[in-house]
Amino acid sequence: MDYVPKPAAQSPPWYRGEMAHQTVATRTHHIELIKGSRFHALVFPVNDLEGLEVERKRLRELEPDAQHFTFALRCGPLVRFSDDGEPGGTAGRPMLEVLVKRDLTYVGAVVARVFGGVKLGTGGLARAYGGSVAKALDAAGVHTVLDLQRFVLRVPFAAGDSTLRLLAPLVEELEPPQFSDKGMLLQGLVRLDRAELMQREIT
Repeated sequence: MDYVPKPAAQSPPWYRGEMAHQTVATRTHHIELIKGSRFHALVFPVNDLEGLEVERKRLRELEPDAQHFTFALRCGPLVRFSDDGEPGGTAGRPMLEVLVKRDLTYVGAVVARVFGGVKLGTGGLARAYGGSVAKALDAAGVHTVLDLQRFVLRVPFAAGDSTLRLLAPLVEELEPPQFSDKGMLLQGLVRLDRAELMQREIT
């Protein structure tokens, strides 16, 4: 089963809803045997469904004998999960709940299961899928990402030096200035929580 939430309002491409968000620090595998079944969990930072499918394909190549490749994805307002043939609610949703409980976003999880001959029951499956993702996340660690806004400023030559001095402590990235007969063009990235302050200072 795939779950698709109500679409959120379209946001600018740099906007992720918060001043900062947390994702996994590194792409990480965790493998364990539970009553003979092999659960191979993979967690990774990701921005979209295409990135998820790339990782799912890689895991298929590593686990050609697996019968199920379940997944959970959380990227801001974009949320997806799949049980991939397991009983409804026993795989994708427990995996997603782990991501939500840890307040992680722009993160994906895929779990491959090779059946070992012993049925785990719905509760056992949910614990196995959720638990394998949790252990992979423990190993992956957490990375905090600052959310940034792109800015473009056009300033006259006379204000160029003072504008550069003003921007230096406020912005995360400032590209080399571009010049024209009308003045100086400045472009870069500023943290969302500093964007309003920067606008006031420039004004």
